[in-house]
Amino acid sequence: DPNANPQIVEGASDGTVLATVQPQDPDAGDTHTFALLDDADGRFAIDAATGQITVVDGSLLDHETNANHTLRVQITDTANATHEQDLTIDVLDRPERVEFTGNAAPISAAEDAAFSYTFPDGILVDPDGGPLTYNPVGMPPWMSVDADTQTFSGTPTNVDVGTIQFQIQATDDQ
Repeated sequence: DPNANPQIVEGASDGTVLATVQPQDPDAGDTHTFALLDDADGRFAIDAATGQITVVDGSLLDHETNANHTLRVQITDTANATHEQDLTIDVLDRPERVEFTGNAAPISAAEDAAFSYTFPDGILVDPDGGPLTYNPVGMPPWMSVDADTQTFSGTPTNVDVGTIQFQIQATDDQ
């Protein structure tokens, strides 16, 4: 859609090209210079000769904080006539990584006894607020996981005696 706002993904790399301003001047042959009168608090810059808009500080582009920014572009032609126009930039959300916010201390299980352990609430968090899916990697065969309750359970036997380690991979819906 040629009338759609330019879009950039949050956290885009510094120097990422966002758009190029194309002046509409009735005076054929005029050259133009470009300036940003509002650069969204240092997030963007414009090349004075080409009108190319780039990201200056991508760390300031955060969809959750501000889903769009309005730039004020000034175009000046050969006769020093100026035109100003607002350009809205949409900041697209990028899924955040699942965060491990706690400490899973060593857990003991007794041979031939039912074992059950439930992860404490909030030990794994999706910063986007979505549900998590758990995938154990290297879990012993006697153990199972209930992803809805974050509970690991089973009954180890004599052949399972010893120390075991496994990983839990948590993924979100994005």
